Amino acid sequence: MDQCRGFAPATPRAEPPRPAPHMKGRDDATQRRSVTRVEPLALDPILHVARNMREEDRHEITATRWAFDPDRIAEETFALARFGCVAWHDGAPVAVVAAIECWPGFYSVGMFATDAWPEVACSLTRWARKRMAASLLAAGAHRMECRTIEGHETAHRWLERLGAGREAVMPDMGRHRETFYLYAWRLSDVPSRIVLEYP
Repeated sequence: MDQCRGFAPATPRAEPPRPAPHMKGRDDATQRRSVTRVEPLALDPILHVARNMREEDRHEITATRWAFDPDRIAEETFALARFGCVAWHDGAPVAVVAAIECWPGFYSVGMFATDAWPEVACSLTRWARKRMAASLLAAGAHRMECRTIEGHETAHRWLERLGAGREAVMPDMGRHRETFYLYAWRLSDVPSRIVLEYP
């Protein structure tokens, strides 16, 4: 009965957990578990990612354009992409994935990110495998492809993890004769078990 009134028998009080060394000096908000989310494309977050693009993606994109203009890249991505998403981490946009329909059934797929890419890589991989491919198939896609510059190993590994196959090596494709690799997904390559849903 005493316990019901809040008078539990006295017990030694446990000391509050001490913050890890790398957490010292941080407030409670920054000690909470980091949050990653995936949302539909929107212009402002695309602009943020384009303006803060990691060097590898900037190098790749610059090789296939007259000049590097992050605002124009963001505007074109938002205007032309039929499917895509923005991955966020701790309240900041980190990566953009977009698929542009070039003609019926054929899509060009691209991704660019900030230096915080490792924070969203796993979540975005799950999203792309389950939702984006399914949405494209539901829209009638029979081929999706991505061209990526030689040396961008992070991009190559990610594309392969998503099930894309390297179909060709394209020497001298870039503005300074950089070599690119062609990765592609075909309708027959995509597993039938994917879930047909889109955020």
